[in-house]
Amino acid sequence: ITDDLDTCAETAEDNTVDENGCADYQRDTDGDGVSDDLDTCADTNEGDTVDENGCSNEPVKIQTAIMLYAPQGDRSSQTFYSIENNQTYSMDDVNSTTDPVTAYIDFGYYYYGSSGNATLASPYEYIIYDLSTWESKNATTLAVTTITSAEYLEMVTVSDIETALAGVDVNDANGTVTNLSANDILMFKTVDNVQGLIHVSTITGTDGS
Repeated sequence: ITDDLDTCAETAEDNTVDENGCADYQRDTDGDGVSDDLDTCADTNEGDTVDENGCSNEPVKIQTAIMLYAPQGDRSSQTFYSIENNQTYSMDDVNSTTDPVTAYIDFGYYYYGSSGNATLASPYEYIIYDLSTWESKNATTLAVTTITSAEYLEMVTVSDIETALAGVDVNDANGTVTNLSANDILMFKTVDNVQGLIHVSTITGTDGS
């Protein structure tokens, strides 16, 4: 790299450099204070407190006691959920407002008898209600994990969640998870690249009651 383009003029010999003449040890791509050669969490959110590996020490954002109900004929059951808003919605809620709430809805619940039983599905793959009039049908990714309930309850930092998510096989994941059971741990990834885990605590009833 010629001096007029080299922003890292004192790079040690035998280091691979980028187009600016900088080696990994001279870069901090995510701005967390840990150089790229030592950073094992390369996409840390700006402003997060990190450990010596560049992984976030921020506490996990936990949303608890979220109740989703199976669809009912009168469309009044709180079937859908927005992670960003931490709010549940019924079809009536969506249809009765001019606010673009469909853009925030990440998944919904339904019970489909012997062919799927208790199910979470993204709006893009939701099959019970007709969502053809929705302005947005988010294609949230959902997948079953092998994480145990005990392991989940021990996760306290963002780094814990990131480590757990790194071990989840999402090769066959789509927007639907069927045959849910109590204490299942699911992963989710929204269209805005927000990722996390869902702990299924209880499943009762099949008709929204």
